[in-house]
Amino acid sequence: MMSRHTRWPMSRPTRQLSPLWVHTENRKLHTFLRASLSFIQTSFSSLKEDSDSNLLASHNTCSAIFSIVRNRVIDAIAILQGDIQDIHEQTSESSTSVNEAVIGQLQELVVKVSIEMLGLSGEAYRAQLMIEDWSRDALWKDLFQVAIKGMILDGSWEVAFRSINHLTKAWPPDRPITSPNIIIRSVFEHLTKSPPLLPSTDVTDLLRTLS
Repeated sequence: MMSRHTRWPMSRPTRQLSPLWVHTENRKLHTFLRASLSFIQTSFSSLKEDSDSNLLASHNTCSAIFSIVRNRVIDAIAILQGDIQDIHEQTSESSTSVNEAVIGQLQELVVKVSIEMLGLSGEAYRAQLMIEDWSRDALWKDLFQVAIKGMILDGSWEVAFRSINHLTKAWPPDRPITSPNIIIRSVFEHLTKSPPLLPSTDVTDLLRTLS
């Protein structure tokens, strides 16, 4: 069971809200999500090298992280978004576009963690349900597409291959969760910016799957 020290408050603080409070909450959430995503991706990368005991520990840790994200972080982001709106109404210190970007970055990290969880037994079904719910929401649908492009373009080829494999396994080509053109364009952009070592059967197989 999580201790009370690992939980984010579910209600707004009794003290007066301030830009400093928002900055602190955003920093806390952003740090946790970035560290979580890094740990999960590192865990997947070391699957072939770790012992069974290490694999089990990594699996359990990833599951615990995803539980916190689902049950606490998403709500904490929503509360932070409300706090930002309240402060913006009370003062002229905050820029709406900047505030939207702050929340968007946090939500995008949540989506990236969820995409990685599609590859973890015991969590894949929960991640798939969350993503399918998001696909019916205009805001989250856009964030999902941004997250996919980010995982393909900004990460290593290993992360790109794994993310696409997770998506195509969960949603076959006859019922894709997002437009295949988004993935294809991102793959070709990644090929242009950072081509893999040639010849690459992985890229060939990937393009054949997407075509």
